[in-house]
Amino acid sequence: MVMRRLYQKFDSEHIKKLEQYHLEHSIHGGLVVNGRVAYFTLLLGSEGEANAYVSSLGELLSSLCKALIVSYPYPVLTRRKKSILLSRAQGNLPKQIAHEFGISQRTVKMHLEEIRRKLYAEDLVQAVWIVAINGLIG
Repeated sequence: MVMRRLYQKFDSEHIKKLEQYHLEHSIHGGLVVNGRVAYFTLLLGSEGEANAYVSSLGELLSSLCKALIVSYPYPVLTRRKKSILLSRAQGNLPKQIAHEFGISQRTVKMHLEEIRRKLYAEDLVQAVWIVAINGLIG
């Protein structure tokens, strides 16, 4: 359903792999700890296969996510990026944020785009939602 509606938004390499291996179903899992995010996707060939493995893979995904977070010592967003995103979420325009932080508007826009990309968000509204529900900003 998501693939049909948002086909154009998927990476073309990802779509090629799906078609090449006839993968139609997936299991996703993720974890956020101290500002670090780990997220996995397992692609499977059939709904039956996905259902058969969902409980055991669900436990495995949690362990994989914890291992990834332990092995990657840096948070997804720096304190500065969190501050810039929070300022934008409060309705401040890039010009106002640039003045507040003593940086150029171009730098603010670059930070906001990098935040969106790092969080795999479609837009800044989704990025704010992601960090808010995970307690990354107040």
